[in-house]
Amino acid sequence: MSTPLGDRVDGAVQVGGVNVLPIHVAAVLLSHPGVAAATVRLMRPSEGIRLKAFVVAEDPFGNQVVLRAELEALAAVELAIAEQPRASTFGPVLPAGDMGKATDWQITQVVD
Repeated sequence: MSTPLGDRVDGAVQVGGVNVLPIHVAAVLLSHPGVAAATVRLMRPSEGIRLKAFVVAEDPFGNQVVLRAELEALAAVELAIAEQPRASTFGPVLPAGDMGKATDWQITQVVD
């Protein structure tokens, strides 16, 4: 099976000229005990040029402000600058379409 020109087999994306694996970034976020699920992808061009994350909290009634701050601190220690998500969205389930396939989402907060 051939791969169309430009598609990457390894799943890496370019952020600021650096190869980044969104699956690795999601794994770091998932290492936090307060995270039940996470996915990471590039922002849409209209949103910016960095990564964004969607997080499902282990405790849906917990303090998302605290969890967001803890995840930002974790990312700052565990991830390179290009790997750190600059926008995060919290929700009850990962975004998916009618067929259950992962979909994009609107960002709700951008970190400066």
